[in-house]
Amino acid sequence: MNNNQDNTTSQPPIQQPYGQESYGQPPLQPYAQPPLQPFGQNPYSQLPAQPYGQPPVQPFGQPLQQYGQLPLQPYGQPPMQSYALQPPHDHATVAARRSLRRDVRSVCLTVAGFVALITVVSSLIMVAYTLVVMIIEGSFDQAFIGNSLEVRMAELTLESTGLASCLAIIISSAVFFIIRGKRFVTTDISTRRETPTFFMLMSLVALMFAVQFFMVLLNLAIQPLLDQIDVSTTDTLENAMGSILSTPIGLLYVMLIGPVFEEIAFRGAVMRKLEPHGANFAIVVSSLLFGLYHIILFQAFFAFLIGLIFAYTAGRFSLKWAMVLHILNNLLACASGISEEVGTVLMMLYLLGFVLSIALLIVKRDVLKAQKLAGAPAFPRVFKISFSSPWLIAFIAVFLVFGVLVL
Repeated sequence: MNNNQDNTTSQPPIQQPYGQESYGQPPLQPYAQPPLQPFGQNPYSQLPAQPYGQPPVQPFGQPLQQYGQLPLQPYGQPPMQSYALQPPHDHATVAARRSLRRDVRSVCLTVAGFVALITVVSSLIMVAYTLVVMIIEGSFDQAFIGNSLEVRMAELTLESTGLASCLAIIISSAVFFIIRGKRFVTTDISTRRETPTFFMLMSLVALMFAVQFFMVLLNLAIQPLLDQIDVSTTDTLENAMGSILSTPIGLLYVMLIGPVFEEIAFRGAVMRKLEPHGANFAIVVSSLLFGLYHIILFQAFFAFLIGLIFAYTAGRFSLKWAMVLHILNNLLACASGISEEVGTVLMMLYLLGFVLSIALLIVKRDVLKAQKLAGAPAFPRVFKISFSSPWLIAFIAVFLVFGVLVL
């Protein structure tokens, strides 16, 4: 009898089957294993004993190590060198940033190629036109040698400016196939999102008039400073645009051909390329490139501001309505030079648009905030990453230098 009792006590306790142990009581454990503590009696501050030489286990819910601190090393191992641990990066965010840098580089190079190609093609067309006409007229005869020849060449060059501008922008637009492919002539042009109401269209026109009036005020403010260095914004614009506006085909370029193809290029190809990174980002960057494309500094700043309205229109509604606003803007700019009376009437309209725009921005501020949030960048620091790109920095610097040289 005693032997049976001794044998029973010397055997290890038997693990109770699952579901048969009493609630709240720990199951029986094998020999030499530390007993489990009952539920709720093991606070986080009480840690189980660790083998000799091993670092203690931190309580549940606390990080293994603080940011910037070195991890604990096994006993007898040399400590790790001190360095700041970087937080882990989201792989999707890293890929999006790489895509952003790649897209910024591609649009900068494409727009630069677009401008360079326009310059080369227009120059070749003007030279070819001048030579052909002079050969037909016999202007290379001895009678035209001297000043008369130079005068005739200048007249033909001026005459061909409008034609050269039309053909150059049409031909040069083909470079945007590089970044958009067949979408450049399909979805970039045909994408429609909302149908604008009459009130919305009039609001956009009022904003456009407000920008015109603001630029008039800005010109009056800075012109005394520019007079000190013998620079006039009005004379600079007239010298740049006078040759184009002197011919019927030049007027056609300014009022129709130019606005249509500029919208296809900047609000079509460039803005659609950047839209995956955020609507607001695409609007700002495409408008900036559109402004720098005009080179002349005062005109470039105006083009940037008015480009924000065109880009918003193309993004929210369609490219067609951006073209309509662009054509209207250029028509009014050309009409202002017809007579002083017309210029005065337009100035009153610009003032009215300025006042209405201020009232509109105040009344619709909640709507504007909601649209700003809806067009927020796809991930943080989109603008910082873009404007730190060496390609965009170089693009801005080069065009600003050209803008200073043409003053």
